[in-house]
Formats: sequence, C-alpha cells, structure tokens
Amino acid sequence: MAPERHSSLGIILHSTVVGGAAVVLALAATGSTYALFSDQATSAGATISTGNVQLTVNGDTDHTISQLSLARMLPGRSVVTRDSLTMSNTGTTPLNVTLAETTFTDPAAPLAPHITAALRPGTACTVAPDGQPPVTMTAPTLLVPGQSVSLCLEVALSASAPVSVQGSSATFTVNLSATQASTS
Repeated sequence: MAPERHSSLGIILHSTVVGGAAVVLALAATGSTYALFSDQATSAGATISTGNVQLTVNGDTDHTISQLSLARMLPGRSVVTRDSLTMSNTGTTPLNVTLAETTFTDPAAPLAPHITAALRPGTACTVAPDGQPPVTMTAPTLLVPGQSVSLCLEVALSASAPVSVQGSSATFTVNLSATQASTS
C-alpha cells in the first residue's frame, strides 16, 4: 500500500480552520468584543469649602458688659443686666451654645467663691427672688446660621457670703461654649 499523500491545499485549509477556531475561542474567553464604542470623561475644578463657627454677643466676639450695677449686691440677692444681651450665630454652621463657666481675673479674690452667674433666654430681665439662686440655661441653645436669641445675665451673691467680703469686688468673665450642632 502506498503512503497517503495530503495535498498542500488541504493542509492550508486545515490550518486556516484551526487558526480561525483558535481566534474565536480566544475572543470568547476574554468576554470582550471589538464592535462596541467606548469613551471616558473627567470632571475637573471641584471645590470643597468648610463652614465656620462665629458667635457674637451684641455684635462683638468679646463683649464687655457695662450695664451691670453691683451697687445693690447683698448676700442672698442678685443683680441683672438692665437690657437683654443678643447672642448671634454669624457663622455658617449650626451651633449648640452653653454657658461654659465664669472665670475670675483673680480666682483668689475673697468675693470669687461667693458669686454665681447665670444666663437664660429672655428679653425681660428680672432678678430671682431674694435668697434663691438664679436660674440658668442648662440645655444647649441651638442657633442656626443667622439666628439670634436674647439672653439675660444675672449675677448672685451667695446668702452665706461672709461679712469679710463687704465692699470687695471681683472682675469676672462669662464664657460661652459654641460647638457644631449635629445635622443628622
């Protein structure tokens, strides 16, 4: 028997079919097609700005209370600002405001431990009844940007203040704490 001969045309045809099948399998395996269009775009120039916290009293960030007369300050009594104070949120962030503390220029002044300061919302500032401590705001006051609230400042001398503090004075600062309010 004579060896079988393959024609060169048959070999070329067989190689073409095998090669084409390999290309089809390769494209199917990658899951892609080259018949779809694609494009990309970018967005440039985005700006992020932070808010700011700004609290004022009567338009100032450091307000001096000059209308508080201590001439009638007696043990167990209090004095109050003649006119209410206006606390404003002039920033861009909602604030929770509380009375942080009262600090004395000289904490060792004889009068310092016997003084209590209180802030409370209101426009008609009246003193607490004799012998009773002034009522102060205990919950934070929420101020949204641009909002103002009227406050009364009351300063009381303890009913148990000793005779040794007669005629003495003490310079103090009422500190407010403003923190960003939760927006959730």
